[in-house]
Amino acid sequence: MFKQLHLIYRSAPAPLRKVIVSLSPVARAIMAPFISHVDIGGARMFLDHRDNACFRYLRWGSQYEHITVSALQAIASRPGRKVFFDVGAAYGFYSLALAGVPSERLEKIFAFEPDPRCIDALRKSIQFNGFDRIVAEQIVVGDVTGTASLLTSNRASTSNRTFESEEGGFKSAQSISLRATSLDSYFPGPADSFAALFKIDVEGNEARVLR
Repeated sequence: MFKQLHLIYRSAPAPLRKVIVSLSPVARAIMAPFISHVDIGGARMFLDHRDNACFRYLRWGSQYEHITVSALQAIASRPGRKVFFDVGAAYGFYSLALAGVPSERLEKIFAFEPDPRCIDALRKSIQFNGFDRIVAEQIVVGDVTGTASLLTSNRASTSNRTFESEEGGFKSAQSISLRATSLDSYFPGPADSFAALFKIDVEGNEARVLR
């Protein structure tokens, strides 16, 4: 069903897409009993029906961005101590997918996600699956340490911003003040003691994270 809905949306002309998006809260309310989670491989990932972003996982399931996920799993499975940083983790698809890599290969997974809907669902997924190697943090990651404002989108967590946006289509539901950190400050261990794997998806803030 979700595949068909996705195809209809993708093939619709721009004016009709706007109508579909405007009706998405109604669709989410109707389908709420059916979209509490999605199974990805050997794990269960919980979702929040108030967020349009959950539809992408329902559409693709375990095939979501499978090429990138498979490549990361292969690298993480190689010999040697490794740590995975999932910056902009959303519902934790990457973190949950890599949790199946043996602990002697992938020692720890740090999932950073500021959106309260996503982080609450991710923590529920971690508890349900018993993935104690995943550390989920509600933190804004960038090039400063202190606090930062998260502008949450009315429609989808994937449209959140941690800076003032001039995009005409962006409407902020609220501004949340959260802890901000750089990865160097959060994890000040010896740089040569482990191999670090990163997935960074922070809606245009990637350069700040890298700095």
